[in-house]
Amino acid sequence: MVILRVVVRGSRCRMCGTRLATDTSAVLRACNSAHPHDMTTTDPKRGMTIAQYDAARRADARDAGTPMRRTRAPGIFGQGGAVGGSVDDVGVWADGRGTLRTCLLGEPGRSARLTARLLDKALVMPEKDKESGSGVYPDLERPRRLVVPDDATMRRVIGAAEAWARRGVGTGGAGDMARSLPFRLHLALGLVASTRVVVLTRALSRSFWLPAGLDGGVLASWQRAFGVPPSEGGPGLLGYLAKRARDGSTSTTWAGHAFRSESAALTAARFRGLRAAVTVYGRAAAADAATRAILTADPLLLERGTLDGTVSRLRMLNLYEDSFTASVSLPFRLRPGKQVLLVDPRAGDGDEWVETTLLSVHVETVAGRDLVTVRVAGATRKGRLSRLIETVAQRPARELYVMDAPYLPFRTDTLATRWTQRAEARRAGDAALGLAAREVPLDVLIAGAPEEGLAIVEK
Repeated sequence: MVILRVVVRGSRCRMCGTRLATDTSAVLRACNSAHPHDMTTTDPKRGMTIAQYDAARRADARDAGTPMRRTRAPGIFGQGGAVGGSVDDVGVWADGRGTLRTCLLGEPGRSARLTARLLDKALVMPEKDKESGSGVYPDLERPRRLVVPDDATMRRVIGAAEAWARRGVGTGGAGDMARSLPFRLHLALGLVASTRVVVLTRALSRSFWLPAGLDGGVLASWQRAFGVPPSEGGPGLLGYLAKRARDGSTSTTWAGHAFRSESAALTAARFRGLRAAVTVYGRAAAADAATRAILTADPLLLERGTLDGTVSRLRMLNLYEDSFTASVSLPFRLRPGKQVLLVDPRAGDGDEWVETTLLSVHVETVAGRDLVTVRVAGATRKGRLSRLIETVAQRPARELYVMDAPYLPFRTDTLATRWTQRAEARRAGDAALGLAAREVPLDVLIAGAPEEGLAIVEK
């Protein structure tokens, strides 16, 4: 007879949500022998899938009768981590006649019909021009964030932006404002989690588990789940639910990087040309890396990440002067020599993760099962890494989590210089920035070597 370990929440199986006969024992058989329940097994075939995990959490929320926290981080990230503290939320909704209206969510009584100018104003940064001393909108003092109820309303906003672009509304200024509106909206919506264009149902789904049986893509489901009166609607409902989505805490470093990178990408997207395109790509990739790090390292999602190998659980074995060894959960996808993050979900805000190096990975078979151990670089001096290792080593379980470290370049505008300097040099007639002349065989040239500045040599 095989006995499997299960952690029981309430009176339901944590794997499939099936109601169990008892909830007093921590060691139970499978609810009906349909699936295993060992969450800590190293065999990935015996673990639950992401979909099963999500369904179980939503079943818990249904039993609790209210949405439950999915992440410690908020669903809407603010500027520099000060969630909502220095960004004005601009709500957009459809009134009873189907007209798109907008207003600052802090001033619901002053709504206006959505125009190309108001939409553009929610996407730009209030930065001042070096020559004129004024920005694109001189009256814009703080950055704004577009908040839309759901995907259906967002599609209507994009449709209006495309109509303005076809008609050329507002063109002729810097960046041809209306022409770039559809592209900027699609750019923001294509990110893991936009900090400037927020679809409220998506933001709430990131930070809460909605009770099973309710549709998370419909704002009315969230209104019902949070107990908001049905009579409340429009900007009042948007403001209340946006406030709930802003609740939470996260790394100020990562949140600030995501906000600044996305803002720079949206600013560059107003303009044409290769330099603008390269800047958009680099900044958008940096924003995605920061946002993905926030969600992957979130203490409440670490266990979920172990199911597909995005995160692995470490159990410390031996401590050395400059490193330690640990057994890991499977699947394990990290490679030796790479930078990784060690995450302690029990630490305080801002101190739960530290970056280090994965030195080696060792695999052996013990009792017919694969046992993977890793060696991780420690620190010889006192610091965040040393404190984290010492703290975890004193606990009975000696467990922490490991994930790939995000690549967050301090500056991404160097990408534009790297990829566009030759084209700009040609336009300026500056030969000094071109390629130095060198000789290559003809077959290399045919295989794809650049044609400029080369002397062909016959073999």
